[in-house]
Amino acid sequence: MIKQTNFHSKESREELFSTTAGSESFHCLYANKDNLIENSFPWHWHTSFEINYIEGSDVQFDFIGDSLYVPQGNAIFINSGEAHSFQPRNPSRCKIYAFLFEPIFLAGSYDNPIYVQYVAPVINANLTSLKISPQIKQYQSMISNIKNIFYIASNEPAYYELKLRSELESFWCLLLDNLKSTNKFSCSKCRDRERIKKMLSFVHSNYSQQISLNDIAACGMIGTRECSRCFQRSIGRSPMDYLNYYRIQMAIQQLMTTDKNITEISECNGFSTISYFGKVFKRHTGLSPLQYRSSLSTPSSSNTDNRTNQEIP
Repeated sequence: MIKQTNFHSKESREELFSTTAGSESFHCLYANKDNLIENSFPWHWHTSFEINYIEGSDVQFDFIGDSLYVPQGNAIFINSGEAHSFQPRNPSRCKIYAFLFEPIFLAGSYDNPIYVQYVAPVINANLTSLKISPQIKQYQSMISNIKNIFYIASNEPAYYELKLRSELESFWCLLLDNLKSTNKFSCSKCRDRERIKKMLSFVHSNYSQQISLNDIAACGMIGTRECSRCFQRSIGRSPMDYLNYYRIQMAIQQLMTTDKNITEISECNGFSTISYFGKVFKRHTGLSPLQYRSSLSTPSSSNTDNRTNQEIP
């Protein structure tokens, strides 16, 4: 079964998944415009590897210090632990099928030869993501594996978990060949990635409090100037701009899902005054908080079931 994803996360913004979305070691999910906040899916990460197949709209994936434009009909592999967000060019038409699987789905355990030889090297490789295009001959078999994975997940034939893993093992061998040919195993990951994840986690856990640039920098064990440079290199925003951006994302969720008044939302998201909240909110959305709430439409009854009946690619 492929279930429509409802984003949930820990305070650190590590993504969590409902256990009803599949087994503990893999999840088959589907996302469209209903799962976006201001037409984008927010920054998050998880221990799972992730394979996405894109339909209906080209999508920009943002990573720490990098971006990748993925046209519809293409797929993308995202490495374990990589912080990312994405934004479709045309949100109303976008469909994203996602297969997320823990390393043990392939390896069985974290201490056997399969994990050591074939899984851990990918986690530790100089690889954030890989765009997989059907127009490139070496990727065509990988696209075929991905489509088969979603077909099996949707129809759940007998022994479907084993069939899923069989397709994934074939995909994984092709991925390993690609990484060997491009020397991705020869480099270590950038230090910025671990720093920025620590500082993002601090922001996500403390956004409702009054926090300063010094507080954010201290979490990364760096000075304020290097903190600002690290944020700019990694996600293209200053630390304080990201703090306000994240607060606005949380405020939008509360406007959509609670009956809290504007003053309550302003206070619980760390804004010093309601006027400053309104100013920052309008800068990010083009509307005042009241105008934004008034613009929200009532969800249709068709969205009450999280299972998707969309055609599998």
